[in-house]
Order: sequence, then C-alpha cells, then structure tokens
Amino acid sequence: MVAYDYVFYRLYRLAENSPSKLWPSEFKAYVTLSVIEVWFLLSIYLYLTHDNDHWNSHGTVAVVAIVCVIFIGNYLIYEWKNRWKRLVKKFESWPNQRNRLGDLLVWSFPIGMIAWVVVCFTVLLKQP
Repeated sequence: MVAYDYVFYRLYRLAENSPSKLWPSEFKAYVTLSVIEVWFLLSIYLYLTHDNDHWNSHGTVAVVAIVCVIFIGNYLIYEWKNRWKRLVKKFESWPNQRNRLGDLLVWSFPIGMIAWVVVCFTVLLKQP
C-alpha cells in the first residue's frame, strides 16, 4: 500500500506544480490515479475479450461498475477524512535519496501501463 500511496503523493506534487488552480491538487491526483487504473483495466478487459465478442451490454455494465468502484475506492482512500494530508506530510519527511528512488519507481508505473495499453491496442488492431 505504501507504493500506491507514494504514486498518489507524486501525482499530488505534480498537480501542485501545475499552473491550473481550478481544481484542488488532491482531487487532480486521485482522479489521475483513477484514470490510469481504469485505462489499464480496460485494456486488459479488451485484450481478454477481443476474440470472444463479449463486448455487449453486460461488458458495458461491467466496465461502468469497475470505473465506479475505482473512483469511489480512491475517494475513500484519499479524500475521506483528509487522509491525503497525512500522506503528504509522511512522504515529504523522507530523505531526498529515498524520494529519487521512489520517483524512478513511480514514473515506471504509468509508463509501463501506457506501454501495455499501446501493445494491447496494437494487437487488437492487427486482428482480422
């Protein structure tokens, strides 16, 4: 869970440094994390069901349910009772070397997910 929380923290720090102040940074961080998760799970779902022609109303309901669970789950994990504030304080007290190693691991996570999505869609598009 520490790695998951650290991903949120790094996304929060990225949102803090963004020029847009329309939405709170913690909101932008948990929505970004949720979108990455949804994108990853959707690519797995499409990859597993592309031969079975399962994309129908049941598949749509399943995808909507998964999206809702992810967004609500992330809301409860980070926004509820302002848990994000404790996480930010915790990770800001880490030494710089540990944060640099964490940055490397954190940015490999979304890059790996994006690569997986690209591979999945490439495979799907090459199917007859």
